Formats: sequence, structure tokens, C-alpha cells
Amino acid sequence: MDLHLRGKRVLITGASKGIGAAAAEAFAEEGANLLLAARNGDQLKALAERLRSAHQIDAAISVVDLRKPEDLARLAKEAADIDILVNNAGDIPGGSIDKIDEATWRHAWELKVF
Repeated sequence: MDLHLRGKRVLITGASKGIGAAAAEAFAEEGANLLLAARNGDQLKALAERLRSAHQIDAAISVVDLRKPEDLARLAKEAADIDILVNNAGDIPGGSIDKIDEATWRHAWELKVF
């Protein structure tokens, strides 16, 4: 499928695993260039190398903790020219929704929105 994304620059937060890594794979298959952001630098590096090799795209990484204002500011500069944002940073633990307390929900909301 051609979604006309070739050459577009995509920032994906929470890119080191799970949904973020799957999104990175899908965008790479479409020829998009990636800026992969997450806390785990080793996983980001491995993913970026694999995607570059498999899809002949540019894939940069940014090791960031989006809860830290200085990391967020640095990422904003690195991503100044993006075309697409996949705001996927996680931090809500898996399990039953009734087991997640208010503080955990607030933390996740602040991570995604603020």
C-alpha cells in the first residue's frame, strides 16, 4: 500500500518497543524517515539500525525521558521539522483498569499531554 509517506519525517515517542516499534516498522515500510524517541537507548539503536538496513531510510534516535523538561526541550529542537507525530510514550502499567490508581493515571496523562 502506498500512503505517500516516502521522505516524510516522523517522530515516534515510546518507540523502543511494542506499539511504538511497530509504528516505526510500518512508517519505514512506507519510506518515511524516522526520529525514534524513548528512554532505552540500546533498544532504540538496534531498532534504528534494523530499519535503516531493511528499508533504506534515515532513522535517527533520541534517548529522552519526556518527564524531564530538559529532555523535552532537546527533543523539540531535534524534531523541529517533522511532518508527523506519533505520541506513543507509555508508562501506564498493564493489567486491569480498576487496579490502576489515580496517581498513576495522572502521571501518564501528564507524560502524554504536558
